[in-house]
Amino acid sequence: MGIADDVTAVILAGGRARRMGGRDKGLIPLAGRPLVAHVLTALQQQLQRLIISANRHQEQYAALGYPVYADTLPDHPGPLAGILSAMGHAQTPYILTVPCDGPLPSPKLAMRLYQALRSTGQRAALAHDGERYQPLYALLDCTLEETLREALQAGERRPENWLLAQRAVTVDFADCPEMFLNVNDPQALARLETLLRGRQPGCQEPDAKPALLQVDEAVARILAALTPVSGAETLPLREALDRVLLNPVHAPVAVPDGTNSAMDGYALMAAALTPDGQATLQLAGTAYAGHPYTDTLQSGQCVRITTGALLPSGADMVVIQEHTERHGEHIQIATDDRAGANVRLAGEDIRRGQTVLSGGCRLGAAELGLLASLGIAEVEVRRPLRVAVLSTGDELVPVGTPLQPGMIHDSNRYTLYGMLQRACTRIEDLGIVRDREADLQATLRQAAVQADVILSSGGVSVGDTDLVREMLSRLGSVHFWKIAMKPGRPLAFGRIGKAWFFGLPGNPVSVMVTFQQIVAPALARLRGEQPSMPLRLAAVCQSRLHKRAGRTEYQRGVLSGSGTALVVHKTGAQGSGILSSMGTANCYIVLPAATTTTEPGTVVGVEPFTVRLQST
Repeated sequence: MGIADDVTAVILAGGRARRMGGRDKGLIPLAGRPLVAHVLTALQQQLQRLIISANRHQEQYAALGYPVYADTLPDHPGPLAGILSAMGHAQTPYILTVPCDGPLPSPKLAMRLYQALRSTGQRAALAHDGERYQPLYALLDCTLEETLREALQAGERRPENWLLAQRAVTVDFADCPEMFLNVNDPQALARLETLLRGRQPGCQEPDAKPALLQVDEAVARILAALTPVSGAETLPLREALDRVLLNPVHAPVAVPDGTNSAMDGYALMAAALTPDGQATLQLAGTAYAGHPYTDTLQSGQCVRITTGALLPSGADMVVIQEHTERHGEHIQIATDDRAGANVRLAGEDIRRGQTVLSGGCRLGAAELGLLASLGIAEVEVRRPLRVAVLSTGDELVPVGTPLQPGMIHDSNRYTLYGMLQRACTRIEDLGIVRDREADLQATLRQAAVQADVILSSGGVSVGDTDLVREMLSRLGSVHFWKIAMKPGRPLAFGRIGKAWFFGLPGNPVSVMVTFQQIVAPALARLRGEQPSMPLRLAAVCQSRLHKRAGRTEYQRGVLSGSGTALVVHKTGAQGSGILSSMGTANCYIVLPAATTTTEPGTVVGVEPFTVRLQST
């Protein structure tokens, strides 16, 4: 299966140009053809399946030769209702949404969104023009249909709000500004007419590529090249934390394995209660967790029962002790409960034979407890990755060594060691390698033999002593070495023998950013996990931020607030050598490639380092 089989394009028609007489936007003529016809022509080059969502002028749209569907929830106006209808009619796992009045979609629109979605494991991807989200250009997993229906019924009408609530991955299309030109007035239509007559090569030209690789495209290329490592081992549960399951786990028993009490109280037959919930019953015995009452309950009897104890034969409910009074060997009951109350049925949590964990699942504390609850004492997991780590540079000295003029302590290997400890790896520390070709060549050859992944820091730029990229070309292959990101532009990715190679920049902040954004998803794929990208939230920026256009920038910030009231401010100087900024910060402020100045009060994307925020 590929994009042609997986994706249906949905043209969202029906919007009205209020400053053009209220005409249906998709049917406004442009260069002798309706606007929607230009969109269809562009998408025909990308996908095989196309449909149109429209509530009005359906015959005119149908004349273009494609299926036309109206909203399934006609009382919920707006594009989200059209998207819901399209999900129900599409015969593919995903839909690509495009507005009818954007006649110049990028020829790589579908593929770039598709790659971002598949590489991150998210269920929604949307375009970003460098300044703002463009939620009508989105790729959506059709399993979101019910979630979208619930949002519409709850009153949601804004596509951007709904998409961000789904943790949609954003894809930067700042290199394709033509795509976001649409028709709102006669002046906009005239500009499009002029553009179509004499358009210069831009994002519409299939061979036109930006000089630097965008971050999402770099990640997609890396993930497409990788396959999980082979090899497995069987471990006791206590040793399996953070390891990755090789195969699915099926429950050998039901949980709970018998019908039991959810509360402390009295087990009885519901039929013993009067219509108003009254009864006086004889106390027949006691049932404790692990010590069941073994006789069959008789009419007019009850059994004292504790939480977790098996329900006695004949009983069908538990009345909590607060609704009872004891008088010798008789229990007086007054309750509103009925049959089934305060009872946990056998298999209510997990059925016998049910798949409880999928292959590729990373085992956390909850997963270990779940396996233990099923009586599973050991699990088969993928072997850990073998990662070789080295630093390059004549200026580096080990920690604990006195500094001479012009020298610095090697902090990068400690940073990488800390991040790799959380990535279920076995680390081979190859130390500091001097800026000499023979030394670097020998170290890389050794690393390629013993490791699955080689991580170096420094030496990947274009200076006279930056030897890493040249050595990678000589010993193996370079897939790419420049990414449109800051910090972290020089990053070499390739292969030496059977080992994958990541040459990270030398500045300490660049090492952390490139590891988290580029290397971490790659390690997940090699471990056999489904890679996931960092959680991105929206927050109001309280600082004035500056950057040059062209690269995605990860500035360090402090995120605070709760719920939807999140605010962020930058930590101060943002140089890639200021490692202290990472200790002060609790998030990245992610500024898209086309952004230059961000004023206070602007909503920005942020990626928290953890799920905990600074309290306000």
